[in-house]
Amino acid sequence: MVPYGFYGIGAAMNQACLIANHDKFPVLLNASRAAQFADQDGMIDDYHCVMTPESRLKFLGDVFTWGENSHSSIGDLLLDTGDYLDRYSMLIWLGIFLATNGVRKREEDVTIQRGN
Repeated sequence: MVPYGFYGIGAAMNQACLIANHDKFPVLLNASRAAQFADQDGMIDDYHCVMTPESRLKFLGDVFTWGENSHSSIGDLLLDTGDYLDRYSMLIWLGIFLATNGVRKREEDVTIQRGN
């Protein structure tokens, strides 16, 4: 359930930022990068816009820069963490299941042997 908690919180953070900014997701860019990527309305693409003083919930916007053109928000990082953990959650669950059932089986075997 832990990966789905990360998914839910990350998606809620991104959605809150979109709602607060009227379906636009603010991206923190310096002036030269903003001029390079944004149009005259400040839009980078259909959903992303340049972060301005009027942007709301700025801390939930894309504030982390990875490389030349990659930006992430706190919500994106939580979604990525949930995705990473989800890869291994089935294996962890299977290990716990096998370990728990293996202990019960051994306890039953010991009880049967003592009873004879």
